[in-house]
Amino acid sequence: MRTEYQLWTGQPGDRWSNVGQFDSATAAMAAAGIPNPTSWKSIDDRYIADGGDGSEHGIHPTQVPESDADRISLALDLALGGGGTDGAHHKTWYLDQIVRTLAGDQYETVIAEYRDGEDGPETYEWDEGIAP
Repeated sequence: MRTEYQLWTGQPGDRWSNVGQFDSATAAMAAAGIPNPTSWKSIDDRYIADGGDGSEHGIHPTQVPESDADRISLALDLALGGGGTDGAHHKTWYLDQIVRTLAGDQYETVIAEYRDGEDGPETYEWDEGIAP
């Protein structure tokens, strides 16, 4: 399994947008336009920084499975680790992450097929939730 670093940006209190994934936290910091690591506050294994314009940036390490065994292990970790999280929007995020982990490169196809129901395209909605 390898680690990638997701860069998020948004306004405090609003939904954040995923800017992209990077091979290192340093690369994600540079992509955010804040390359100096001392400008970032470290919280556990995550980083957060003030964008200077009222926005905030966050960097979150993500385990990327490289085998079916990795996918199963990571999905179980997500399922068991997210159960005690407060807020339905955060639990929805864990469910989405589990589906992403298990579906891999087929995630978009799996979700599109889920949304297509007996009433045609977009019969069902899929919510990605909000990262805790």
